[in-house]
Amino acid sequence: MIFTIFSELQQDDNDIYQLQVNDFMKIFSNLHPSISLVCVCGNHDVGNIPDEKSIDQYRHNFGHDYFSFWCGGVLFLVLNSQYYTSCSNVKELSEKQDKWLTEKLNTHKGQRIIIFQHVPWFIDNIEDNKYFNIDTNLKQEMLEKMNSAGVSHVFCGHCHRNCNRYYKNLEIVTTNAIGATASEDPSGLRVVKVYENNVIHTYYPLDQLPETVG
Repeated sequence: MIFTIFSELQQDDNDIYQLQVNDFMKIFSNLHPSISLVCVCGNHDVGNIPDEKSIDQYRHNFGHDYFSFWCGGVLFLVLNSQYYTSCSNVKELSEKQDKWLTEKLNTHKGQRIIIFQHVPWFIDNIEDNKYFNIDTNLKQEMLEKMNSAGVSHVFCGHCHRNCNRYYKNLEIVTTNAIGATASEDPSGLRVVKVYENNVIHTYYPLDQLPETVG
């Protein structure tokens, strides 16, 4: 089982940030050893305009800001979406992630691939360039690259609302916050079940969480 966190710690206030990091570590130290914790880097973790210092701080506290792992025959790719939203101060790091991603997609093209990233590529339609999605000329190129490689799903956070959209065969799933929301959807979490031939995901409000997940 994998427990994925699309975190939003307040990186812009160092004192508060460190207190939040300490609380995070304390709480998730109680996670059962059979459950793997996956942290997905967000804009509040490294700043809306990240720099090398904020990236280094994140890596010191949580490990790699982009990486891959296998689970149940599925390749999971975890991206730092801040390299796509604003990379003016971290161009070299952004280029390294993009090169790594391209190599992964080319090597494993046609295999089962799922991506985690904080900021969704789009919410309502691909032409939108709002705060809540990536405003970049690379949007179309990146979506086409992922779809062509056979990526089935991109799971995102950031928007504090639920949203499901498609780019061709690629499903982009945005999940509401477990805390403050920006919609009428109640706070909750999403349970994703990966089967041999399909992926089923269901959003549960906190007061309707299932007793077991199997």
